[in-house]
Amino acid sequence: MTATPRKIARKLYRSSPEDLVELTGRRYRALARRRRSPAPPTVAFLRSEEYRKLMNRYTPSGGDYGRHEAELATKSYVFRNFDVDDRLGAFRWRGIQENLDVVLDVIAEHSGLVVDLGGAASPFGLGSVVVDRLPEDAYGNPVPYRSLDELPGKADAIISSHTLEHIPDLEAELERIRESLRPGGTLLVLLPSFYCERWRVGTHSHASFGDHVWTFGLSGTPDVPDDLVSYVEIDRLLEQHFRVDSIAYCGDDSIFAVCRRDEDAGGHP
Repeated sequence: MTATPRKIARKLYRSSPEDLVELTGRRYRALARRRRSPAPPTVAFLRSEEYRKLMNRYTPSGGDYGRHEAELATKSYVFRNFDVDDRLGAFRWRGIQENLDVVLDVIAEHSGLVVDLGGAASPFGLGSVVVDRLPEDAYGNPVPYRSLDELPGKADAIISSHTLEHIPDLEAELERIRESLRPGGTLLVLLPSFYCERWRVGTHSHASFGDHVWTFGLSGTPDVPDDLVSYVEIDRLLEQHFRVDSIAYCGDDSIFAVCRRDEDAGGHP
């Protein structure tokens, strides 16, 4: 019997850490082989009824699963991440959909340098430039820069989706991001939150992208478990490096933040 994406998803969410490593590695290699889309989604597609329908398929009649689709592995979450992820790309995340206007305003409207940090596995496209250690992105394009230090100039904007949780020296990376932005430049960040238990440090394993080394939440969150490993109130940390315009929990058990490089922010001269 052929394993459907949904059956694979169920295995991923019920497997031991050792099996999870093997399954996720196989899944990523299989997805790379079967990519049907030659490029990331276009603005026209993202503004279309087709995109809305794909994102909202299998949602309840009220149209909302709440914020915990990842933890619950809802039918919609599995569909977006395993059935049509080749069509949705980086825009499959509910938190990106909820903030689509902001994301498109930053990525698609900038005429300058827009950086997709850590985006090789699922690029945002729309003219953004990928910075990643992988040699190729998911569409077979060479990744031009392995580090922010290699950029030819200051970026107008940097977007990062489910990447910072993999970086051990997080404070140094945030400072590197700040220094890579022009004054007034924008940083958009989507991060996994502690609400999804399988994304917590000590639980999450991924054969292709490495384990999570940070577990994120926001200050003032009630009833945070006492046993979280490497737990960071990410709003407090971001405030040390940027002016944080907005930050909040969002769909798919994630956190979405809009930050700016402000010369007076975070004690910088």
